[in-house]
Amino acid sequence: MKGRIGAALGGLAGLCGFVLLVAYQDLGELGGLLAGFGWGIAAVVLAHIPPMMVSALAWRAIARPLHAGRWGLFLWARTVREAVGGVLPVTQVGGDFAGARVLAFHGARAVVAGASVLVDLTLE
Repeated sequence: MKGRIGAALGGLAGLCGFVLLVAYQDLGELGGLLAGFGWGIAAVVLAHIPPMMVSALAWRAIARPLHAGRWGLFLWARTVREAVGGVLPVTQVGGDFAGARVLAFHGARAVVAGASVLVDLTLE
């Protein structure tokens, strides 16, 4: 219960920070900047989805003997890993810890979650 409250508060703080940053940077100017990218930015985002899905499937295949989580859970953990790694590039391992934490939060033993991330990184 305590972890869920912390996660909800963290998410709310992140959302508030995002709204404040967008408001500070002028929404109209930001929209103009994104419109200037055209469909190219959407193509880049869409092209990144299939490799993430395959990586999530592979990670699930590695971890399945020890943790039978759903494929969507591994896709979410993979997304969190990449997001944290991209936002905090100083700590490249931060995303890996966050991905393992997502699995542990959803029922995997911590040692299994951590080991599966390590094996996934090694194979990747």
